[in-house]
Amino acid sequence: MNMARIGNKYISDMEPWKVAKEDMDRTASILYTCLQICADLAIAFEPFTPFSAQKLRDILRVGVNAGWDHRAGEGTPTVNFYKADEGRAVHTIPYSSSAAGASCVAKMMADAPQDASASSEASASSAIVLNWEMLGQAELLPAGHQLGEAVLLFRKIEDAEVEAQIAKLEAIKKAREEAEAAKAAAEAAAKIEPQKAEVTFDQFGAMDIRTATVLAAERVPKTDKLLKLTIDTGIDQRTIVSGIAEYYSPEDMLGKQICILANLAPRTIRGIESKGMILMAKQGDGKMRFITPQEEVTNGAQIG
Repeated sequence: MNMARIGNKYISDMEPWKVAKEDMDRTASILYTCLQICADLAIAFEPFTPFSAQKLRDILRVGVNAGWDHRAGEGTPTVNFYKADEGRAVHTIPYSSSAAGASCVAKMMADAPQDASASSEASASSAIVLNWEMLGQAELLPAGHQLGEAVLLFRKIEDAEVEAQIAKLEAIKKAREEAEAAKAAAEAAAKIEPQKAEVTFDQFGAMDIRTATVLAAERVPKTDKLLKLTIDTGIDQRTIVSGIAEYYSPEDMLGKQICILANLAPRTIRGIESKGMILMAKQGDGKMRFITPQEEVTNGAQIG
């Protein structure tokens, strides 16, 4: 790419279109230098943009020896002429010094379009076949070398196409991020905390777990996580303060039947006496989920 940039800068600085108005010899010298750079690019770009490199060589009317054809096995020279795109990606033309190469070059010159002004010296004997060892040389094309028809190597890419590709990449990126997030959530949800220390049957029996229904709910002022719930336990109506506002709104809670630890010692939270604890399940993703009866039961029904 640096070589192409150098060529672009050179022709921009030299401005042959202006020089041609006063000095055609100088103009010819500038264009000669530009063509040598193009010949170098025809070698350098071969592995990366083989189709465009071939177009450039067609303009310059040169061949290329790019080494060996891997389809034929290591060490086996091949003649490959890019007919109907056949084998264009392997892009190999043997050395012109070999018998096969001479035949190949002769065919290349015979197949190449000839115009009426083409020199009779432009024949197989004077054909130019580039190779890797020639890359970087200053004079790859001799003075008087006949050029082919100039064509555009690359079509113009419109802004709409660029925007469409950007949108496509953004969509792919978003899909990947969502997939990764879903995978991470699934892995987190699958993470199970180890079992806690054993308790005796009597210790379990001391816990009074009952069903209850939420009658009213509101956020605790100046907090992000706390809800103040008024519940009917079947025994009484009481208040429980619970840190579930992150997952459930007050509206979500109205009328919901829940399970509570009714005989938990009262505790004052943000100036509010909380009597009991809501039983909830917590997965690896951190979200709290209610443990509720499969069907509606009477408030105060004991669990255990």
